[in-house]
Amino acid sequence: MNASAILTADDRTRVPLSKVGAAPRSTYRAEARDDGTIVLTPVAIIPAREMVVWEDETLRQALVAGLAQASVGLARANPGLDAALERAGTE
Repeated sequence: MNASAILTADDRTRVPLSKVGAAPRSTYRAEARDDGTIVLTPVAIIPAREMVVWEDETLRQALVAGLAQASVGLARANPGLDAALERAGTE
């Protein structure tokens, strides 16, 4: 969806982003550029302890496989996951 609107900041410098499709409680990274442009980029906040899943491809693949197995009742021990968790220093 592309949307455009003229937004006016209130006395507390807030603007109604819902007018251009932002969902309630959405999170954005705001960038103010030299020319006065403000760019909002949607972001998801990931806890640091979970970031290892995105940084370690082996761990991510093991988790995806485990979730797929668990969803059909085939959960089992996964030495690859155990090793990845040990490398990550998690319990």
